[in-house]
Amino acid sequence: MGRFEEVKFEVLDCQNDLAHDRPPFFRILSGVATGLFWLRFGHTELAAETLQSVLSLTKEDENHAWFHSVASPLGLALIRMNRAEEALPLLQQSVAMESSGGSSRGTQAVHLAACWAALGDTRKGEDQARIAVARARQNGDQGVLAYALHTLGAVLNQTGQHKVSQVCLSEALDIAESCKMRPLVEQISKDVAGGSS
Repeated sequence: MGRFEEVKFEVLDCQNDLAHDRPPFFRILSGVATGLFWLRFGHTELAAETLQSVLSLTKEDENHAWFHSVASPLGLALIRMNRAEEALPLLQQSVAMESSGGSSRGTQAVHLAACWAALGDTRKGEDQARIAVARARQNGDQGVLAYALHTLGAVLNQTGQHKVSQVCLSEALDIAESCKMRPLVEQISKDVAGGSS
């Protein structure tokens, strides 16, 4: 939900579990926790490096269920580093794996939508963002819904659908504010201001 300040010291303590002498499961969990932490605080390259360091561990049979939890935020970090081409296969596999797992939160779909948009394929970006919005609504996951609506609004704005974009961004802002998702609130506020000028 973007509320990392509350657990900052616990997350930083997780870095101890990234050591190669720790069991793979602990390393994966630590990689996800610290990778998301670095991503949240804008240390994108460090986030990518951390997540990449544990990605290979998810290829082992007993840890394969964790692949999408590592690959999806890694894909987001790569997008932010202007390396969307590298992110695409990771995110496509994450979405396929998440969907086949039964319950789907939609986070991976949001990241894949952002990737398609970064690659300039706004049609696929919009389709994937709509899937993410539908999944989040179905699951009642307000945090993911806020992210999905923000991504959909951004893609719609790219395609010139400014009024519909503003509706999505407005709903995303309301949800993000109610969930106290400060970083997302700040980003949406910038996007709304940019779209209204």
